This record gives sequence, C-alpha cells and structure tokens, in this order.
Amino acid sequence: KSGTIKQLVAGIGTADKELAAAVRELASRSEDNLLEVMLQNDNLSDFFGALNSLESLQKRIHEVLDNLRGQKAELERQRAELEDFQEDQQQIKSLQEIERRENRHHRGRRIKVYQTRV
Repeated sequence: KSGTIKQLVAGIGTADKELAAAVRELASRSEDNLLEVMLQNDNLSDFFGALNSLESLQKRIHEVLDNLRGQKAELERQRAELEDFQEDQQQIKSLQEIERRENRHHRGRRIKVYQTRV
C-alpha cells in the first residue's frame, strides 16, 4: 500500500508541475487581446492557428486537472485503506497480547493445580 501511495504522490507532484507550467503559458498568452493577436500574425490562418493553439492549451489544462482530481481521490482512498489496515493490525496485535496473557495465567494455574496434586 505504501508503495502505491508513494507512486500516487509522485504522480500528483508531476501533474502539479505540468499544470503550473500550462497555466503560466496560458496566462502569458491571455495577456494579449484578440486584436493584438490578429495584428501579430501576417495572415488570417496564422491567427486561427494561434487561437487553436490556445484552445489546445486550455483543453490540456482541463485534462491535467481531471487527471489530478482522479489521482488525489485515489490517493485519499488508498490512504483510508492503509489506515484501516493499520487499525486492524493493531487490533489483532492487542487481541494476541490479551490471549498471550490469558494463556500465561491459565498455564500458571495448571502448574499450581498439578503441584498441589503431586
């Protein structure tokens, strides 16, 4: 479980970095208004190419966000499972310790009964 959690944390870190880079790029491109973008391009096809590029970037940001949300949800699920497993293990350990104590107590009792009979 901890290996899976480490992989998810690493994947989330990578997705965070990718998202930050994409948002920075989008912000730098968004500073220009449509008229400026139009004037920066020599022809209309270049202008539409720039718009398509911007749309692709926005689509990629949405994809990364969706992926990030999914990874974070999976991470929370894995952490909850690990926590439940650890609690179960602790309960088992406690029960085993109680059983060990009872066995020692009963063993001591049997020895006393045996010694009394002998």
